[in-house]
Amino acid sequence: MSLYEVIRDAQVTPRDSKLSEQPEKPDKDKRTVMPSAAWPRKPRIVQLNAGRVEFSLPYQITILLALGLTLLIFLIYRLGQISGKTTDLASITAKSRPQAVEQMTTAEVPEQITTAVSSSAEESEPVKPKGNNNIVITEYPRRIDLVPVQKYFANNGIQTEIVKIDESYFLRTVEKYENPGRFGTDGYEARERIIEIGADYKAPTGYETFGTKPFQDAYGRKFDD
Repeated sequence: MSLYEVIRDAQVTPRDSKLSEQPEKPDKDKRTVMPSAAWPRKPRIVQLNAGRVEFSLPYQITILLALGLTLLIFLIYRLGQISGKTTDLASITAKSRPQAVEQMTTAEVPEQITTAVSSSAEESEPVKPKGNNNIVITEYPRRIDLVPVQKYFANNGIQTEIVKIDESYFLRTVEKYENPGRFGTDGYEARERIIEIGADYKAPTGYETFGTKPFQDAYGRKFDD
């Protein structure tokens, strides 16, 4: 090597050495490929392992299955109770039905026979009055004046008749009662009703009025007829 070359090599500056040592720029066209992450595989629900069948269930599904099985057992138990009660009710009904029919037969038939006999007896025998007293509403010497009174009481549900005794006409009830003068008898109640109804009697024009409060002196009497 000549002396000139040695001097030139010695004069090389650190800057020139840095420039000569610059790293090679990466190629923009080259893309860095990151290695893909390996995700763990979920175990299968049913799988074979060394000749054995194994089951793998998530805990949520296990809890739901357990609850469903419990509910199913409860429903079966309740259905069994209901079925047992229905069977008992049917047996009780079947046992009591003949007895009920027998009771109805023995209780109702005599009543029907008794009713028929009593009704026929009522038709054949006249009704006997409780008492033997007629209630005399009023007596008057002229029959014509008693006719509107008779009609008035008939309109109020009291049937009467006009009978002549000696020289007077009597307006009396058709029905007979027990002593009308004794409190508590049917005659007493009938007499009070006649007095109450008779107080409102208004005689037609030209007929006897029988006073301002007519028929307040109604009384009971036994007649020979």
